[in-house]
Amino acid sequence: MAVGLGIMQGGSSLWYFQGVGKPVRGVAVEAFGQLTALGLIMMFVVDGHGLLLALFFQLIGFAIVCGLGGCMMFAQVGFRAPTMRSLVTSLRDTFPLFFSRASVVIFSTASVFLMSVLAKPQDAAVYGASDRVIGAFTAFLSPLASIMLSKLVGETSRDRLRGLNLSIIMISTVAFVYSMITVFLLFFSHTLMSFLFGAQFKEGGDVLNVLALTLPIIAANTVMGAQVLVSLRMDKYIAITLSGAAVVSLVSTFLIVPNYAGIGMASSRIITEIFIFLCYSFLILRARKAPG
Repeated sequence: MAVGLGIMQGGSSLWYFQGVGKPVRGVAVEAFGQLTALGLIMMFVVDGHGLLLALFFQLIGFAIVCGLGGCMMFAQVGFRAPTMRSLVTSLRDTFPLFFSRASVVIFSTASVFLMSVLAKPQDAAVYGASDRVIGAFTAFLSPLASIMLSKLVGETSRDRLRGLNLSIIMISTVAFVYSMITVFLLFFSHTLMSFLFGAQFKEGGDVLNVLALTLPIIAANTVMGAQVLVSLRMDKYIAITLSGAAVVSLVSTFLIVPNYAGIGMASSRIITEIFIFLCYSFLILRARKAPG
């Protein structure tokens, strides 16, 4: 079922609607499918024993996204069977883009596996629960990013400097909004963890406090990487940066987690996100100073 979820995620038509300048339509389809899945989960899943049912409802949500989005896409462009030559050409030309997207999950996934080895099971569980809370907030960045990207690509293609100045405004605005969310989490982290996962996870509030500090940085990195650098056709540099982040994450996890468990893992996440932020900032400033 998890494999099916992965395939469905890759089958979204969101990128098509971004490419034709209609990102809101793609986001609407994504939101409809996900909200449908969320509604089903809230109605029928009452405890941890309903995990498989929850995954099945998620699968339904993604199926709606793929089915409805696919129908809308093919209604506009029609369906043509690709040739082997066109498939090979597409894979070759889009590999840097694919690799930059795949690199996003490399450092976080590798670090989680390393933590499971270095920390106690209960510490890993507490960190995982805290990370789910952060993930719920960062999930809003995906549809927001889809709308932003089309705007940035248009501005950058017409006037490079104006597009970069607009990107700085977007980065600052998104980071500010997520800073407010961070303040909220810092005040209510223990209560939130206890409410969502039970009293036994209340201690996870300390881990959530540290993870909350990453929210403004993650938000800024998402805009800088997935929007600004993509609009500048710098996918290769995104992949290089995130590959370096994987190394930073693994090293910091190995050094910190054995002594500080979940808080150490959260601290490693902060270090990694700061590394990405500094690299992206350097690339954007260099592009801003470049002629043309």
